[in-house]
This record gives sequence, structure tokens and C-alpha cells, in this order.
Amino acid sequence: MAGNYLYYRHAKSKIIEVRSTQSPQNVDSVLREIGGINKWITLIGIIIGILMLIFFAAFFTTMIASMGHLTGVTI
Repeated sequence: MAGNYLYYRHAKSKIIEVRSTQSPQNVDSVLREIGGINKWITLIGIIIGILMLIFFAAFFTTMIASMGHLTGVTI
């Protein structure tokens, strides 16, 4: 919740700054130009997703193997 509030404050200050320096006709286009997403966040999300996939695959493979060992069933 704190992150949302901090981002709201940041965005609000940027909007006020753009409105005070641009003509009313240019405000929308300038805000679209400076807004958007950071491309490195997407890359970090993909990397974290791949690492989590590898971790869960290793964890559950080990867990299934140990359960088979305990019950005497081989998979």
C-alpha cells in the first residue's frame, strides 16, 4: 500500500509539473511521451519467473522422488 501511495505522489507531481510548463493542448501528448513502463522491469520479471520455474521444478521433482522412495513405488 505504501508503494501505491508513493507512486501516486510521484505521478501527481509529474502531472502538475507538466501542466505548469506546457500549454493545455500539449499536456496529453507530453504525459504520454514521458509515461509508460520501464523496459528493465519486464526483463527482471521474466528472469524472476524463469528462476522460480527452475526452483519449483527442482523442488517438486525432489519431493516426488522422495515420496516414491518412502512408499516403495518407483516412478
